[in-house]
Amino acid sequence: MDMTTPIGLHNLKRKIRFRTHIPDGSRFLAIGFQTMDDGNAILIQQNDAESIELLAAQRQLYSEEKQLLIAQLMVATISSSTAFAVVLFFPKYTVQANSLAATCTFLDLFLQYTMGKRRKIAAETQNLFDCRIFRIASDRDEKPRAEILIAAADRHPAKGRDTLNNWYLGSLQEVPFNVARVICQMTNVTYDDSVRRKYIVFLWFSLAILIIGPVGYSVICSIPMDKIFSDFFFPLGPLIVFIVIQLKEHKTALVRLKEMREQAQIAWEACTTKGHSDEELERRAAKLQSKIFTHRAEGATLFDRVYWLCRPKQEIYGAALANKLIAEYKATNI
Repeated sequence: MDMTTPIGLHNLKRKIRFRTHIPDGSRFLAIGFQTMDDGNAILIQQNDAESIELLAAQRQLYSEEKQLLIAQLMVATISSSTAFAVVLFFPKYTVQANSLAATCTFLDLFLQYTMGKRRKIAAETQNLFDCRIFRIASDRDEKPRAEILIAAADRHPAKGRDTLNNWYLGSLQEVPFNVARVICQMTNVTYDDSVRRKYIVFLWFSLAILIIGPVGYSVICSIPMDKIFSDFFFPLGPLIVFIVIQLKEHKTALVRLKEMREQAQIAWEACTTKGHSDEELERRAAKLQSKIFTHRAEGATLFDRVYWLCRPKQEIYGAALANKLIAEYKATNI
């Protein structure tokens, strides 16, 4: 695009801004916020133009990564349903149906292998946003290219920008900046942990139906045990494998989240007890932020539908948790 056009100049300015700020998260601070010593700095800066652009890029990259997850689910569901129906209504084609199920299972595993690239870039983008508003220098040597962030932000639907405002909730203006920062990190970890636990319950419920249903049907119809596997479980293989992989990945994510909750608690206790310097509190927050990034980059992706279904209650719970921690801090620091 010709950089002499208004749009070209606008994108050039955005690219220069990203390239200037990305190498060091602490340099992403606007001068007007550097003198703010309370959590109001976070509440204000999270909604400025640069923060919203980072969040738009992050959300879009995650959504595109989830398209592969949706493709996995569709392959597993359609192939399992088709194979199961063929075996049930056209038993003479059982071998062909099972071959279809096996092929689609391997296709699902291949799609699983290809996932992760956009998720890592999205995690790096979210980390830039957090480091910017938390005043933490990013410890990441690799940063997302400015062109990738700008293009991703441009692909994000304009009507969805309103959902990016007020990323962190609670009366953060009532506590010092170092305290507000750890509260945001703790709500981050708690939010993710809660949503994943709900999703895991749903996965276990779905797996139980897929197993108990065929077994119950075979018992009622007096079907031999060997026929259960060939006529029921094998055709449903793609969907069962998909659910098992999801369970494994999200349970692994919960183990990481448990470690982060413990580290967040240590950082919180340092905030609520006297004798810790601002430098020490920042160091603890940076260490926790590094763990949060690793979890986001390696953690299993959640469907957008799961996120949107859980969001209303989780935002209420997140704000309540933040205000509870604020009250706890004020009670111990009067």
